[in-house]
Amino acid sequence: MITITQTNSLQEEDKKTIIDGLVKYNETFTGHYEVSYIKLILKEKEVIVGGLYGVFIWDCLFVDDYWVDDAYRNQGLGKYLINQAEKITLEHQIDYITFDAFDEKLKDYFIDRGYQVYGYLNNRPMGHQYYLLDKRLSDDSIETIDCPKNIILNKNPNKGETAQFQEKLKQTKEALIGQHSVEKVYVTARNENEEIIGGLIGNIEYDCLYIGTLWVHDDYRKNNLGKKLMTKAEKHALEKGIKQIYLGTTDFQARPFYEKLGYKVFAVSEDLPKGFNDYCMNKVL
Repeated sequence: MITITQTNSLQEEDKKTIIDGLVKYNETFTGHYEVSYIKLILKEKEVIVGGLYGVFIWDCLFVDDYWVDDAYRNQGLGKYLINQAEKITLEHQIDYITFDAFDEKLKDYFIDRGYQVYGYLNNRPMGHQYYLLDKRLSDDSIETIDCPKNIILNKNPNKGETAQFQEKLKQTKEALIGQHSVEKVYVTARNENEEIIGGLIGNIEYDCLYIGTLWVHDDYRKNNLGKKLMTKAEKHALEKGIKQIYLGTTDFQARPFYEKLGYKVFAVSEDLPKGFNDYCMNKVL
């Protein structure tokens, strides 16, 4: 007998089983990829005035967090941060970088720096558009930008500096789009021995459910487990008043499966990872 359960917490060992299962499947197509991180902090004396955090995976730098203090705008700090991130990306022999933006002004700022919008979601959060931007890099496209006067770049921030940066970024986002809590969403499938044979990991934030991981053990692929896991997650989203779900998938993963469930492609990253395309998909419930 297979049991499917939705929870808001999960043992680390069970999370690892789900994530490792998906990674193992992915690597049969992509080979092994090391994951590394970029953490840039700008300080004036001891005050954090800007920062950029991201992750290198699948031939791309995904920038998760980018922020410059309002009091230091129009002084070149943002351009300098982006310039440093682009240089470091090329040093990793990667030529692709992505940002996201809730703010029209920030979106336009990235466009001025050579980025393009390759997709967007309406109502993430409600009343706002969520933009995805990308850029292909080359050595001759990287200009030399000096660090602004009296500003220090720290490429290895400590936990305290990271916490300060994250708090300031949070305050800026809340001023723009209001307060939004985060709820973890886990859906697991277990066999009669209570072993994990499939799972879904996501989070509810900004009036959407984002599904980051969906995995089913090879031995159970023909039991509609994937559909059952997704249906359970969708039901939970509706119970929470969430009407939109989005996720990512690739050529070698599950685009046709998601399309059968009513998901539609709203953004495409070509050649990510190398030789494949990556698709962002959403569904309005």
